[in-house]
Amino acid sequence: LMTPFFNPGPIDHPNIPIYIAGVNELLCKTAGEICDGFHVHPLHTTEYIKDLIIPNIEVGCESTDRNLKDVSISGSAFVITGPDSDSMIKTREFVRSQIVFYSSTPTYSKVLETHGWGDIAKKLNRLSSSGNFKDMPELITDEILETVAIIGAPNEIAPLAAKKYSGLLDRINFYLPFDSNMSPEMSYWWKNTIKAIQS
Repeated sequence: LMTPFFNPGPIDHPNIPIYIAGVNELLCKTAGEICDGFHVHPLHTTEYIKDLIIPNIEVGCESTDRNLKDVSISGSAFVITGPDSDSMIKTREFVRSQIVFYSSTPTYSKVLETHGWGDIAKKLNRLSSSGNFKDMPELITDEILETVAIIGAPNEIAPLAAKKYSGLLDRINFYLPFDSNMSPEMSYWWKNTIKAIQS
């Protein structure tokens, strides 16, 4: 029932792109088949994007006579940064905690398996299932952090992100620490970093 009372009339931008998000093959293929875009989960690596995400989007595209260029690929990236060593440590441990959280869920295991870290994902799941959360962070090594996250001084993040994701992502956003007390300096820096990436 759409009486005039409930009909707001045409909207200014009727062609709204449809994006979905996912971590495994099926949703990537679905995005390739019918979607305008695909969101890559923040727990990812460039190898995982190359080996699993893009090839499966392409499979979906081919099944409906589409091209990879028809699907915009965006992604969230973990960032470890800060104006001083204390801030770097804080964001580093935040990112480690997020990698622990996601990696303990079997759905996300393909990311670690891409690098031969499947056993770590299984251990994290066992620890989580038994409630042993305190021993989980130590399983996320510096190698894993450096593979997953963008790490650098504030003025290095934009060029590092551009270098890391060039040819892989069409759009990028940052998975930020949930800091409600972010200093004006850091807020200003984030805005400038985003502008630098946009250019």
